[in-house]
Amino acid sequence: MELLNKVQLIARLGSSPKDNLKYSERNGEAMTYFSVAINRHDSEGKPITDWFNISAYGKIAEIAANFGQKGQLVYIEAKLQPTNNSCSIIMNFQTGVFRVLPNSRNTNAGAQNG
Repeated sequence: MELLNKVQLIARLGSSPKDNLKYSERNGEAMTYFSVAINRHDSEGKPITDWFNISAYGKIAEIAANFGQKGQLVYIEAKLQPTNNSCSIIMNFQTGVFRVLPNSRNTNAGAQNG
């Protein structure tokens, strides 16, 4: 039986992927990182915002940087990737698919695949 590491998120961009776009000096590959926010409610109905950090590489990084803007609604398919940081484990999401979704904040948004 093959194991699965896949996460699907529909969230709002908390930061612009373009702000952190860089190219590797070693191989020229694009890379960026950004945050996304997902709103939910606790058991008492109070709003809670969950924040997640996303990393994107190659073509996906370029698509995210070119089409993603802070506040936009996006669909992301990613895999969980643990990283060690000061004796704690932080889960990053490495993006496989990035799509800008139509929403009331930006009606000109189109879908982008990676």
